[in-house]
Amino acid sequence: MTSILRRSVATVLFAAASAATAGAQSSFVIDFEDLGYGRAPGAPVEWSGGPLLSTYSGFEWTNLRPLDLQNYQLQPAGYPRGGATGDVLAVAFAPVRMTGSAPFILRSGVFGSGWTDPTAFTVTGLLGGLTQFTTQVNLTTSGPLFLDFGEFLVSEVLFTPDFLPAGYADTFESGQFNAGTPYQSFYADNLNVTVGGGLQVTTTPEPATLLLTGGGLLGLMATRLRRRKGTA
Repeated sequence: MTSILRRSVATVLFAAASAATAGAQSSFVIDFEDLGYGRAPGAPVEWSGGPLLSTYSGFEWTNLRPLDLQNYQLQPAGYPRGGATGDVLAVAFAPVRMTGSAPFILRSGVFGSGWTDPTAFTVTGLLGGLTQFTTQVNLTTSGPLFLDFGEFLVSEVLFTPDFLPAGYADTFESGQFNAGTPYQSFYADNLNVTVGGGLQVTTTPEPATLLLTGGGLLGLMATRLRRRKGTA
């Protein structure tokens, strides 16, 4: 019964979300390129990158900051600069939350692990607190990994690194740079999102819902059969 109630709540939330996104639909890529530091090549830069983002491209963010690779001198550090990422990445040292002012679809993105530390990585899309999709991969520093998340309508997305394995020793220059702490990080770039009106979502009924639906249909069929026998 609890699962059925939660599904009903999700349906109501989706209806409200659909009404809230009645405006024009828009698809765009969040590439963070306008967040470069603007420093001259060779100028000192902070390892921590730019300031933490609170709002950007119409979303609220936690634990995410830009890293300008054009002005970043500490290479190699697992942060690629090229066609797949451009000059600016978004980096994080902790789980990241991406929250929309209205429901949206996160279709894809590019991700990787920084500072030569591999990490188990989970991306979870939520709508009204209910999980709509979960993607789990292993990120490495060998290059950016493209992830396709499908067509799920969500209100927030969680990016959760595990920074595995525990006690992993870096291979940055000397081979024992920081023994896995404190510079474990991951990066995100080229997030393909769609917001606005006309967004649709297809949810799969939970097993309990399917059982009740099936039972209801069987009962309806039995009632019709009895009526037919009564009128024969």
